[in-house]
Amino acid sequence: MLAAYAVLTVVSLTLWTPLFLRFYRSWVSRNNPVSLAICACIGQLIWIGFAGFWQLVGDANHELILLTSAGLSLMVSIYCHRAFAVSDKRFANVRGKKEKES
Repeated sequence: MLAAYAVLTVVSLTLWTPLFLRFYRSWVSRNNPVSLAICACIGQLIWIGFAGFWQLVGDANHELILLTSAGLSLMVSIYCHRAFAVSDKRFANVRGKKEKES
């Protein structure tokens, strides 16, 4: 079980890391808070993989992992809501304009 989970975690992290870096670069270049929100969501997914492996190895403080995971989830969800609200105010809705023109 541990070996299968380790393989799945490594594959998952290998696939998520380039996406994280791409959205991070997008946030740095465009200063769009939604890109940073997506980075936070991907970061949370990466944390889930690490935390799961850490728990399976048996060296983990389970309470610490639970509290960290719950706190991270709360922070990411609040930031995502805030990022979309700020983005709506700062950037024009290009999709809405295209739909009205059609």
